[in-house]
Amino acid sequence: MKKAMQFAAATAFAALQWCASAATIEVETVAELTNAVARANAGETIGGEAIDTIRLKKGTYTFTDQAMSANGLISVGNVPLAIEGEDDSSRKTWTDGSEPVIIDGNNLGRILYFANSTRTKVVRNICFIRAKCADGGAMRSLSVGVATATNCVFRQNSANGGDAAVSMWVALRDCLVKESSGGTTVRGGDASQTLRAYGCDFVRNANGIATYSFAAQDCTFVCNTNSGHGVIGESSNIFATNCTFTGNYGAFISTGNSFCNCVFSNNVCNGNVGNNNENKGGILCDPRDVRGCDFIDNYGEKDCCAIYHLGDTAMTVADSTFLRNVTAGSYGAGAAIRMRPNTASCTMTVTNCTFEGNVVTSSSGNSAAIYNHSNASGIEMYRQATVMDSKFTTNSAYSVCGVRGIKAVRCTFDRNRRSSHTSGACDAARNSYLVECDFNDADFEKCILDRCKIHDVSGGAQSMFGGYTRVTNTIIANCCLSEQASLYAYTSSYDTAMDAEFVNCTIVSNQLRTYAPNAKFLPTVGIAFKNCLFYGNNTGYGDNDISANDSSASQSALITFQNSYAGKIGLFNFTADEMYAFTNAPNTLAVCADPKFVQDSRPDAPYWSLSLKSPLLGKGDLLDFTDSDFDLAGRPRLKDGYIDPGCYQCWIRSLGLMMIIR
Repeated sequence: MKKAMQFAAATAFAALQWCASAATIEVETVAELTNAVARANAGETIGGEAIDTIRLKKGTYTFTDQAMSANGLISVGNVPLAIEGEDDSSRKTWTDGSEPVIIDGNNLGRILYFANSTRTKVVRNICFIRAKCADGGAMRSLSVGVATATNCVFRQNSANGGDAAVSMWVALRDCLVKESSGGTTVRGGDASQTLRAYGCDFVRNANGIATYSFAAQDCTFVCNTNSGHGVIGESSNIFATNCTFTGNYGAFISTGNSFCNCVFSNNVCNGNVGNNNENKGGILCDPRDVRGCDFIDNYGEKDCCAIYHLGDTAMTVADSTFLRNVTAGSYGAGAAIRMRPNTASCTMTVTNCTFEGNVVTSSSGNSAAIYNHSNASGIEMYRQATVMDSKFTTNSAYSVCGVRGIKAVRCTFDRNRRSSHTSGACDAARNSYLVECDFNDADFEKCILDRCKIHDVSGGAQSMFGGYTRVTNTIIANCCLSEQASLYAYTSSYDTAMDAEFVNCTIVSNQLRTYAPNAKFLPTVGIAFKNCLFYGNNTGYGDNDISANDSSASQSALITFQNSYAGKIGLFNFTADEMYAFTNAPNTLAVCADPKFVQDSRPDAPYWSLSLKSPLLGKGDLLDFTDSDFDLAGRPRLKDGYIDPGCYQCWIRSLGLMMIIR
């Protein structure tokens, strides 16, 4: 008890010592304010106490023609000092012109200047208006980590090309910065001299919010504009956490920035960014890390909208939503994300994101969700862009409506549409590598697919696959294409021979033709089926599972089969001899009227997997499968050295618990 009383007494004495070592001066005129600052700078004391606080009474302090410091109307030296308004009510309750304490620079110069110092500077409960100078109009600090503005308003300050409101290493806490003009609103230093804002609002500022190093947390950015280089200006270090960006015009530019848990809604991107001002910049241009962000109803005037990634560095986007973003440029592409890698080190990884209702309106545009503008040829461009566990729904563009040039893993694609066809064609992916993905109503151009599910493709598709194609361990089911549409159609003149290969695919319950070559480019192309199953299909010429349309000449060599099986085989514009050549040769294509699929007999097994009674068990070719290969259900593809045709290996029935009684 005695020790506790001694500690309390010592604490009280220390508090008295601190109070006794400092003094507060109250002022109510400009002359009194500047005089008090001069006395503090000179180290004067009051009753032996150092001046550490200048408190401004309620009112407006307007500077006129009086002499001012070369650095600012108020210049603070190497002393600890707080300048505060006497009313500590929240600035959120203030209205323009009725702030309790206003310092009016009257467009005569910078208002407040903190010289190089190691002493703490604090400004609070004050509104700064009409400051004007080359930079740091309202406030400028030359020292890192010593100046803080709390519960302040910076309104209608301007600069002659520099920084209008706050410049260099000031921390802003719960401040309002609005209607700045003539220069960037705030400016930081390099990476170690970041200007930080906490719980602040930036409203209707012109010429961009920040340059150089700037970090914002729990802030809002509303209706800010910049016709040049961005709402948040060009910088190498921009960081935003839990921030909201709404109704801004311009672009967000930086290299090496991070955005976490932010919302970007109803912003307009003018596109004036990028290499040589190439008019493709997004709401975020070249970010490094984007996590937990929402991009909603943004609009791109030029060729991109939400995110534009270029250069030679890596970008990560995770746990984010892209909803109803629109780009309207003449070569618009990637309303959600556009990537233009300059070098091999420019990469992109997207994880657990949602892309819904994004639109490219230009008649020359494509890839409403993700567009990789890589210089790599064919599908090779996917190597620099990986998308995992993401959803693509109802995105729309004139050409490719979903994605171009990516590797997609465990993604879902649902009703993405091409606006170039009134019938609703659905080019979900182009030049892409697609693994373990689910496609509802989709078609593909120059893609590789492995372990995918394709189903319910509508009559809008002219062909399901075109160009160079490789599809493995994939099911194609319940698709109903138009009368002239086919599973594969050759579409361009610059692909290599043998353009399409389907390996261990199950093609069931569809209405589509198998192959419709373009006669203009024959006979340099073809299609191969290996270890495939065809069953229950309607080709448009009866209920045959396979039919081939060659409207120009006999091209039986264009279709090859290896260890593949069909319920019924038909032909169209092929002679019987030509059809015989590839349906009756050993180990090519055979008829199996009843493969005996599991269907409803076992709810624990895939519907279209082969049952234990199937005559096709082990009838596939080993090809180049290894122990590391898996079927569509994730089971090892090799089973005792045998391969089953189709996308599934046979599911062995569990014997359960066996009891032996002797």
